[in-house]
Parts: sequence; structure tokens; C-alpha cells
Amino acid sequence: MRPLRSRAHLGAVRTALGLAALVAIVACVDSPTAPSSSTTTAVAARDAARTVTATDLGTYGEALAIAPNGRIVGHRYFTSSHHAAVWDDGVLTDLGTVGGGANSSANDVNARGRIAGWSTTSAGEFVAVVWESGVPTVLPSLGGYYSTAEAISASGDVVGDSQDADFRFSHAVLWRAGQIVDLGTLGGEESHARDINGRGQIVGFSTTASGAMHAALWQDGVVTDLGTLGGTNSYAFAINARGQVVGSSQIANGDSRPFLWENGVMIDLGSFGGRYGLAYDINARGQVVGRSDDDTGDSDAFLWENGVMTNLGTLGGRGSTAYGINESGRIVGAAATSPIGTPHAVLWTVK
Repeated sequence: MRPLRSRAHLGAVRTALGLAALVAIVACVDSPTAPSSSTTTAVAARDAARTVTATDLGTYGEALAIAPNGRIVGHRYFTSSHHAAVWDDGVLTDLGTVGGGANSSANDVNARGRIAGWSTTSAGEFVAVVWESGVPTVLPSLGGYYSTAEAISASGDVVGDSQDADFRFSHAVLWRAGQIVDLGTLGGEESHARDINGRGQIVGFSTTASGAMHAALWQDGVVTDLGTLGGTNSYAFAINARGQVVGSSQIANGDSRPFLWENGVMIDLGSFGGRYGLAYDINARGQVVGRSDDDTGDSDAFLWENGVMTNLGTLGGRGSTAYGINESGRIVGAAATSPIGTPHAVLWTVK
């Protein structure tokens, strides 16, 4: 979730968190570049003893999730659009779009190979999609023009967002056995689901009655406000099998920090010295990935483990983001390959 991956919501959350340093998409091409060789660098952040291997997946785009078997999903960029993509052992498959649309994204993949994401249609609608063996199925909506599937559990339950029939607000939703369930809000008008674990616990964020956006946990029909680190807004992006939640929260001065929430306690995971940071995913081992600014304003992907934040670096440019991590600790995301910030999908391993 899972990272914040739906482009329709990216601007709103970026504004709320003040994420000026998100990776810029400044140049795209109509075909993927040839894969380059892996690069290995000694980490010079807060854990200089660890070694990071960054493998360029050879595509302008972003890798958003990685399955236990190593299958990677995300999207590849073209000049003015992007398509859902799958990488199997370095081989790229373009999943295309649904209904003649221009854009699509694969946001998550489970151990059975089912992929959750979204596509635009020729009418300009956003539809939530599940791909199985390359075949897309459009999921039902709450009646509006916009739906997106953000995460899929091992059993096939899907969570995401759907616009209401009044075409005003999106609500967090659960798709199960072909049916859509509105998960409700924390008292406000909108909510967004970003991840689900094997126990059926769902996380995301919702407006409160006061209009603030807060990280939220849905379980057994009850939605719980996870609070903040002292600031106004917070966002939950992922939950692991143990019920640990990660995301981003404003602190008292308005800066944002990646957080780990467990058993009612939210802790600040720290930063590389800058103002903004987000935690996008967590595996069952408690390894957390995301991105954090340094004191120059550059933002790099990180791995947080046992209180230590390791800088994963880039592919030679400025800026990177780690979006997903599987149970074996393999990490995927996007990293700049040149000073102007063009992102490539990337796979990191850390030793």
C-alpha cells in the first residue's frame, strides 16, 4: 500500500503531508530500456555495516509490490500514460488496460498470482480490477466514476476505494466473493483502504468529524482511529500478519514521519534528517520500508529494522522510494537513474 499508489489520490495526500520531494516523473519513453547490471554499494547512512544491492529492472516505471515467490508488480511509463506491469524473473509483461483506457496500475499481488489494481476506461472512469492469469475482471463499485483495488489477501479478499453514487466522496471498501462492502469512515465524509492481512484486518485512512485525516484500522465491522504523532493528519499504508501497522503521520511542527503502530502505541521511526518521511510496507518479520528526506531535501528509500534505518540509495540519480517488501526481505520500488530524477523500477536486497 501497501503504498499510496493510486495516482488519483496522490495529489491530495502529498498536499496534506507537504511531500514536495516525491520522485518527479520528468521523462518517459514508449518502450522499456534494456535491463542494466546490478549495482552494489556500501550503505553510508545510519548502518554503514550493511550492503545494498540495487537491481535496475530496466523499465521507466515503479515496482509497487513483491509476492513471496518474487513476482513483482507495478506500472511502466510511456510518454503520456502508464500500464500495469508484471516482472517474472526479470521478464516484463504489460497487462494493458480495460475498456479502451489509457492508464492502469498493478498495485498488489498475492501468493496465488492474483493481481489487484485499476484501469481507466475510454469514458474516463477509474475501475478496480483483478487480473488472474493475465485476464482482467472489473470489480463492482458504489455507483461513482472512480474505484481502485489497492491490496489483495492470500485468500483473495480485495480492498481499496470506491466513489459513492453521489459522485462526491470515495469510501474504503472490501470486495469479497464478488460483492462490495462499504467500510465507512471515522465520522467524516471520505475514507481509503490500503492493505489487508490474512486475519481480515484492514488499514487505510479516513476523515474524522473535525475534517482531519487519520490512520484507521477496520476489524470485525469496527473502525478504529489510530491517532497521530502529535500533528493533524496521519495515513496507514500497510499491516502485517501480526497486526503491526505502518504509515506516515504529521508531528507537532507539521513535518511528517514514518510510524509503526502496535497495540495502541504509535512510534516515530525517525528520518535521515529531513522534514518528510513515509513508511509504505511491513513484512511479518517487522522489517519496514519507505522513504525519508535528508537535510538537503533529497529523499531516499529506506529499510527500518530493529531501530536502525538503512538508506537503500538510488540508481545513480537523486531520489528513490521503497514501496514493498516480501517475507524474505526483498524490496521493490522506484529509483532515479540520473540527476534529473527519471525513475526506474528497482529491486533491492540488503545483507
